[in-house]
Amino acid sequence: MTLVQKAEKFVFYLFRDKVSDAHIYHNFQHTSRVFLAVKILVENLQVSDNDAEILYLTSWFHDTGYSVSEQNHEQKSAEIARDFLVNENFPEEKIKEVERLIQGTSMTHNPTDLLEEIIKDADTSHFADANYLGICELLRAEWEITLNKTFSDLEWNTLNRDMLLNKHRYYTDYAKENWQRQKEENITGIQKRIVKFSIPKNF
Repeated sequence: MTLVQKAEKFVFYLFRDKVSDAHIYHNFQHTSRVFLAVKILVENLQVSDNDAEILYLTSWFHDTGYSVSEQNHEQKSAEIARDFLVNENFPEEKIKEVERLIQGTSMTHNPTDLLEEIIKDADTSHFADANYLGICELLRAEWEITLNKTFSDLEWNTLNRDMLLNKHRYYTDYAKENWQRQKEENITGIQKRIVKFSIPKNF
């Protein structure tokens, strides 16, 4: 079993045993989706085997901090990854890279190199998923359960439009060439919903 496979198994059981079922978005399914997106990007960009391994490990661990707290989960995720990798005798300089990339998944972080661009694009690959509108409803429900945040249909779709239009961009050439179009179609779908929900019900 490779180290990446060991990481997948570890993370699977961590989510199963330590992460609340209330996390219907930030769960093993989301983590698996990010791993597969990283795999696509690695296979289509100039990435060394060494960097690919670091990216794969980052993808598996990037949200494990939810097993501890929703707050500052990137830092918690980095700590969990470090504990696991130290136990596996992974080189210190590579552990630091995994930690750096996990921290780079923060929504407010701007990537500074290709590896950060890859993990950032992979973590938001669902913005270019044909089922984006359904996927984001899972996040809406999770926030309602775990953070007591509720949104009307109009508020939620307006929030999502702002995210996709103003607060997000794809960085890698592959994502821009292959994912951007579907993301724009999703923005159009959100806009249609906003128009629908803006019409008074008695109109």
